[in-house]
Amino acid sequence: LPDGIVSMGNHAFSRCTALTRIVIPNSVTTMNMYVFSGCSKLGTVTLSENLSIIDVGLFEDCTSLTHITIPNNVTYIGNPNSTNNVGAFDGCSSLQSVIIGSGVKTNSWNSFKCSSLTNIVIPDNVTLISFSAFENCTALESVVIGSGVKTIGADVFRYCYALNNITCSRTTPPSIKRSTFSTIGSSPKIYVPVGSGEAYKAAQYWSDYASDIVGYIFE
Repeated sequence: LPDGIVSMGNHAFSRCTALTRIVIPNSVTTMNMYVFSGCSKLGTVTLSENLSIIDVGLFEDCTSLTHITIPNNVTYIGNPNSTNNVGAFDGCSSLQSVIIGSGVKTNSWNSFKCSSLTNIVIPDNVTLISFSAFENCTALESVVIGSGVKTIGADVFRYCYALNNITCSRTTPPSIKRSTFSTIGSSPKIYVPVGSGEAYKAAQYWSDYASDIVGYIFE
């Protein structure tokens, strides 16, 4: 695409089933919903460094997409003003690696339902992981939750059957729901900062996993 484009409308390339690669120029600041939805052969994407939101359903059912880098200018994965429950990467069944930029504040509901994703690092700048963000990531083995995360919603890691390694970097336990870690791996270990173990074991719903808080990370 040429420089000078500033926005891309809903469904702009939706169901372009032969599209394999695209580079979005840095002039683009806005990409609306479902721009690449159903682009089943899309395997390589370079996003604009000036993009501010990864909108609803942007890469829904891009089943060949294996890696994605979220630019530092992006503040939301998912649109905070939308009630649509389709995630930005919902159905990206081959997605294995996600690099989340330093500007992201919120990872909205249903963002990733990707059966091939094996590990994820939530940067320190993120404050909220909305409900169901990683639900049904059945291959997810490890997650690092940054020190800025204050709230982790319901069902965020539900049905993550392989998830046995959880690192939470915040000294004060983030708020979670009873179903946040529902049906994760059979032998999970939860690593928290030095001196925070007892606080986690006593916190609401974290206490359900008190026996799993067995290791500690350095502050």
